[in-house]
Amino acid sequence: MFLKKIGYRLIQFIFILIGIDVVLFFFIPQQWVYQSMSSTLDKPVKVDVIIALFYGVGENYYLNHESLRRVDYACTLFKEGYAPNIMFSGGGRSSHNLYGSKWLSNVAQELGLSPDQIYLETKSNDSISNWEESYKIIKKHQWQSVLIVSSLFHLKRVRHLINPHGINVYYTPVPFDNCNPPLTNFGYWSSAHYNLGSYVLYCLLPSSTYRTIINKLRH
Repeated sequence: MFLKKIGYRLIQFIFILIGIDVVLFFFIPQQWVYQSMSSTLDKPVKVDVIIALFYGVGENYYLNHESLRRVDYACTLFKEGYAPNIMFSGGGRSSHNLYGSKWLSNVAQELGLSPDQIYLETKSNDSISNWEESYKIIKKHQWQSVLIVSSLFHLKRVRHLINPHGINVYYTPVPFDNCNPPLTNFGYWSSAHYNLGSYVLYCLLPSSTYRTIINKLRH
C-alpha cells in the first residue's frame, strides 16, 4: 500500500512537470522567455577575443543549424569590431580525424573572414574542456578578456561549469529573433531540455564518471 502511494505520487509529480513544460514552451511567448533569461547574461562588449563553441553536425556531415547560428553571430560581432581576434572551439573527435572547430572556421571564411584572423582549438569534446583548452591559447597570447558565443541555454549552463582563471569572461547568447538560420520551436525546446539534462547529469555524477562517459560518447 505504501509503495502504491509513492508510485501514485511519482506519477502525479511527472504529470505536473509535463504540464509546466507544456505551459512554458507552448503557451508563454518564447521570445519573452528568451529575452527574460538573456537579461542575466551579457550584452556584447569589446574584448580581446570572441570564442564560438561548436555544437554538432546534421545531415551529410555538415554543421547543424545550432552550430551555424553560433558561427554566424560570432562573425557578425567580429565584423562589428567587438574583438580583433576570433576563436572556434570544440568538436574534437581525433579517432575519426574530425574537428568541429575547423568546420566552424570554414563557414567563417565563407562569411568573409581571413584564415589569419582565426584561431582554432581542436582538442576539446565538451563544454568544460572547450574552455580549459581554449584557455591555453588565451594564456599563450596574454589575452585578458573573452566573449563566449553560444545558445542561451548552453551559456546558462556553461557559466556554472568553468573556472575563468582570472580572465574577464562575458557570455553572450545568439539572439532569439535575429539569427541565421532562424531558431525553430523544436530547436528552442530541444536546446533547453538537452542543457538541463546535461547539467543535472553533471551535478549527480562524480567528475571522473562524467568525464569517462563523455570520452566514450565522443571519442
